[in-house]
Amino acid sequence: MHLIAGVVTSIIILSMCITGGFMSLELPVTKWSDSKLIDPATITQQTPSIEALASAYEKDGNAQPQSITIAREPTELAVVNIARKKQTWLNPHTGESLGDKPKEIRDLFHAVMGFHRWFSLEGAGRDVGKVITGTVALTFVLITLTGILIWLPRKWRWKAVRQVIWFRRGLKGKARDFNWHNVLGIWFVIPLCFIAFTGAAISYKWLNQATVVLAGGEAPKQNKGKRPPAPKQAPEKDDSVKEIEPWAAHLVGADSAVALVTQDMPDWSYVDVSTPKTATEPLKITVKEGNGRQVQLHVDYEVSREPLKITSKSDWFGASRSQQVRGLIRFGHTGEVAGGLGTILSLLAALAGAVLSVTGLMLSWRRFTRWKAKQDKLKQKATS
Repeated sequence: MHLIAGVVTSIIILSMCITGGFMSLELPVTKWSDSKLIDPATITQQTPSIEALASAYEKDGNAQPQSITIAREPTELAVVNIARKKQTWLNPHTGESLGDKPKEIRDLFHAVMGFHRWFSLEGAGRDVGKVITGTVALTFVLITLTGILIWLPRKWRWKAVRQVIWFRRGLKGKARDFNWHNVLGIWFVIPLCFIAFTGAAISYKWLNQATVVLAGGEAPKQNKGKRPPAPKQAPEKDDSVKEIEPWAAHLVGADSAVALVTQDMPDWSYVDVSTPKTATEPLKITVKEGNGRQVQLHVDYEVSREPLKITSKSDWFGASRSQQVRGLIRFGHTGEVAGGLGTILSLLAALAGAVLSVTGLMLSWRRFTRWKAKQDKLKQKATS
């Protein structure tokens, strides 16, 4: 099982490990790239003003966005979230628009992610790509589990165990490949198995839902029968004569609200302020610690403007089990949920997976050529 599954899927596993390792560098690389776009002369140590950034953004005649995100680190950009996958970036100290410059490096990682998840296919081909990568990820779980059984020494003596738990010098050919395959396989079996399983859960909705249910969450409710007819929409009005309230007007008092919630979370790293529907309703603010993708360190606030006070507060531990599990699947797969240590471990696991696929192929090829040579000798004896 281990041999056949490994040979059949090795090339795809190799490509997924290489692209996965590349994507694990996304956060540090984009932060470094963004820092080069800020003029050092403009940097201040003050918390960026949400209201000033909103005013600067509006001066360019832009549409009203969904939210704005600022960072505590002065070399990180402010992000204006216009739609789900559409963003623009501002210098957090001056409000200057940086255009598509930050998008260029992100597009590179997005393209690699597309190949990693569905081989960069489009349309219906994307679903086919997801099925292939999901199946290979599940197969990789099988490979890691059967690898443990193969790794177990026949005799538990230190001399036998030492040969398969650490690298040995001076080895070449089959002995070197065997040593590397065993050492990397045993040291990275847990992270590789976890990464492969969560990757499959991202590709397969049924596996995602099953994992949520097994972890104590609720299965999503399914609508039975036909959907009710959509209500008739009123004829569209001419928006050209409708006066649109400025975005900055919706965010009046946002700076005071941000100061209030960051006092409550002094170790904050990022603050995301959603755009309210009116200029009077409470502000919804998400404060994040760590790298911003550690879902267990996110806290959602609702802050009233007059009087200025926190009216509600909820964190990840108060969320439903379903939300918790889905968050861990998404950001656990990349290792980002564990911060910098998780990112490093994810990168090392990806490199280990790549080496395992290559050494496994080499071992299989040597095994095949040995068998082929033996068969040829038998044929020669039979004909002589």
